Amino acid sequence: MYANTETRADDMGTATAEARGHEAPTAQDVAGLADTQYESSLRIEDAQPEARPPTRDGHAFSVASTGVFAWLSPLAMGTLRIPHPAWLIVGVLLLLGLIALCILLARRFSRRGDEAVVEAEAGAEADEHKASESRSAPSDEHAGVRVSDAALTESLLLAPARDVTVNVPTSWQPSLSPVVRPSWGTTPSRQTTAASPQPESKLFLDEDNPDATVRMARTALSTGMPARAAELLTPLLKRTDVSNKTLMAAGGILQDIAIRSDEHGECYGLAADAFARVLELEPQRQALQRRIGQCRLEQARRLSAGPQRSRLFSEAAERLGLAAEAGGADIRLLADLGTAQAQCVALSNDASGPTAYINAVVPLRAAMEAGAEEDSDAAWQLQDILRQQAQSEQGDQGASRHAEASAIIRRALSEGTQAARRPLWQATAIDAAIESMRMKNPNAAARRTRLREIRARFAPIMKGDVAPVLVSAWVELLCTEADGLVGSVAIEKYQEAEARLSDAMRSNHEDLSLAVSASRVARRKAARQAPLARLATLRNAQQRLLKPYANRVASSEALQFERVANTIEQAPLLRMQASREMYAQALEWAEPLAHSPRHEAKAMQYCLDATLALDAVGEHDLMADRLLGRARADAGAMLVVARYFLERGNLAKAAESCEAAWRSGAPKSVLVPLWQNVVDAAASNPVSAAWLDGSCKHLVQARNAEGHVIGVGARRPGRIASGDWGRDARSASVHRAG
Repeated sequence: MYANTETRADDMGTATAEARGHEAPTAQDVAGLADTQYESSLRIEDAQPEARPPTRDGHAFSVASTGVFAWLSPLAMGTLRIPHPAWLIVGVLLLLGLIALCILLARRFSRRGDEAVVEAEAGAEADEHKASESRSAPSDEHAGVRVSDAALTESLLLAPARDVTVNVPTSWQPSLSPVVRPSWGTTPSRQTTAASPQPESKLFLDEDNPDATVRMARTALSTGMPARAAELLTPLLKRTDVSNKTLMAAGGILQDIAIRSDEHGECYGLAADAFARVLELEPQRQALQRRIGQCRLEQARRLSAGPQRSRLFSEAAERLGLAAEAGGADIRLLADLGTAQAQCVALSNDASGPTAYINAVVPLRAAMEAGAEEDSDAAWQLQDILRQQAQSEQGDQGASRHAEASAIIRRALSEGTQAARRPLWQATAIDAAIESMRMKNPNAAARRTRLREIRARFAPIMKGDVAPVLVSAWVELLCTEADGLVGSVAIEKYQEAEARLSDAMRSNHEDLSLAVSASRVARRKAARQAPLARLATLRNAQQRLLKPYANRVASSEALQFERVANTIEQAPLLRMQASREMYAQALEWAEPLAHSPRHEAKAMQYCLDATLALDAVGEHDLMADRLLGRARADAGAMLVVARYFLERGNLAKAAESCEAAWRSGAPKSVLVPLWQNVVDAAASNPVSAAWLDGSCKHLVQARNAEGHVIGVGARRPGRIASGDWGRDARSASVHRAG
């Protein structure tokens, strides 16, 4: 019954609405609707279960329901007029416009807040960078240059930023994020970050704004991302619309990247390029010559041998020289200038010998006179060059240069203030003492006495935990003692050296200098063995000591040199084809080292030795001339040069090399047959008469003199048959190289 009544009421209401359209309901309709609702409520009350006390949620729902029905009741009663649909559309559009305006205003204020944070961080970073530069400046004059550049960078960093935000992810990301420029209509998420370093961040910047790029690079560097900073600035240097002010700031950041991280040495070159562009546009800024020269010097130091390295050292020497001539040369500038000029000499084909280093010595002496510390870089470079010159000269001149170098070393040890570099100076003192003993060319008894004195003098500093560089120098002293001994006594010395190295390598297993020293000991010990045992010892050293560091060969010239020495000593112990391959490999590895100041003499000696073995004489005439001019005090090197010039038919230089080898104490059993071959070949040539008489006179003196041996035991001349002198000369040169 109730259902039929309700259905009818609904049908009646529907029909009435359809008949009247949108007209308001009459009083009768409203009354009928009220009766119907009343009846429905009575039915609902009858169907309700037993009443329960209302809960809190139920009460809230009832209140909300009452409010909704109260709002809808006017509509139901017909007292609320519904607006026309067009007005509804207009209202909705106005509401959407108001919402969009609020969003735009919120974004604008958010951008201003982010820019203020970035500017504050950039200012703090500039102040910190300025303070660090002032602390690390080596001198007052140099500090002035750095501070002015830092101020320039700071002024650029504090300029108003445009479209620059920083989005920092919360988790670590292993790779650097690329530069992202938001497309039109999109807005990147923004999040301000604290000044604490973050592992990774994404930088959003305006690529058309160089100033913004510089600011972001500075932020990346300060947050521990040097690679990202370099990535941002590299494209900037290729653009032509960048101001000089921006280029200076970019160059300063790139130089800081290279100083802070050895993995980014290429940034020295990029910084030099930036400074060079500024100097080209503003020639009056000659102070930039110094910064360009220093960057080129550091860039060249990190390159392997080659034409580019030579060119960079030459440019560094030229620019540093111009900076010194312009005035205001301080200790650091003079030291850098001397270093660059010494490297230029080593990389050149100048065969003038010791005089080639004069230009390098002058600025280093000036640095010491200007007040450089006794253990400064200038002092180190000066003593190193003087010792190289002493090795190239004979007689009083060489002894005088070596004495000056020894005096510098003594002052560094007695008056030096850099405790971290003291082990290096102590090791240098041991090396210099050994060199001084060799230059005096004593007989066997005097040699042993002098070595015992050196050992007693330096024994106290070898107690306790000793630096690896000092261990290497001490091992060299032990091996030098063993070289003058024979039999089991010599073997005991080599074993003592190996034991000392083993102890040091247990606590410094990653130190390259110890591995190089161990390989050197193995080579010298192998020289005392029979051919098969010698080959086994050399191969064992190659596998155990050199190959584990193969991935670090490019960064260590000492390791490169030891690899060459081991290879060229194995070569004569192999069969024909394998021997030629070994010599070819050694020649390939040795040629780049021929321009290394530290190893040039021995590297050139190995190159000539391999050239003779490969019958490729004629390709290294310039190298032979250089070696004759720069290593007259090295008997082994002079023997190889004499052989080379004899094969080339240059008998005058061959005789000159033999005389130099004689004055340097070459083994009589090796020198005399070689020299005799040179004299015999020249006797049939009338042109040789000018020098032949003097050479013959000295040959007779060498033949009548007491047999003198360096590095090997004495041999009877009768053991050397014609045609065998080359092998013995090569063996002697190997002993001297050890």
